Amino acid sequence: MIFAAEPAPASTFPSIGAFESLSSEFVQSCCDWLSTHAHGALRVAFGSAVLLPVPDRETGYRRLASYLPFAPDPTAYDFLYQINRRRESTVLPKLTVNRLSRWSVAQFQGFAVGLPAGPYVVGDPSHACRIELDINNANREEGARIPADCASDLLRELASFARDIIQQGDRP
Repeated sequence: MIFAAEPAPASTFPSIGAFESLSSEFVQSCCDWLSTHAHGALRVAFGSAVLLPVPDRETGYRRLASYLPFAPDPTAYDFLYQINRRRESTVLPKLTVNRLSRWSVAQFQGFAVGLPAGPYVVGDPSHACRIELDINNANREEGARIPADCASDLLRELASFARDIIQQGDRP
């Protein structure tokens, strides 16, 4: 799902809405489902792509510097930073959680297709800082399952890790 970190004008990136409110609703719906269907899952994960609109690529790179442990060169192009900062779960002792984040600045450009002329650009490009998150339990021992009564709490913990990364950036 692609969320916006904050409301954006309609002419920018398409999203399903604000991360904070929609992710809470999504997690609650999943927890409701898990309470009756989680019978010893092998893996639980929370993933999202979140956008923070910026005026242009250079501003986006400068903005990323407040979330990363270094400052990307604002004159560079095609910047992509990916890292997995593992943590131990507080819900399930000895369970390692992967906290994979991928940081970039994206550009959205509308276009239309006209026949027979072909595609043409519509409007000005929009830019956004983009973070993709994949928060999940690391591989467990062969056959080891997540206890059904812990699955919802684990999902809430994973979503909490995602919120922390979105708010605080890439921190060990």
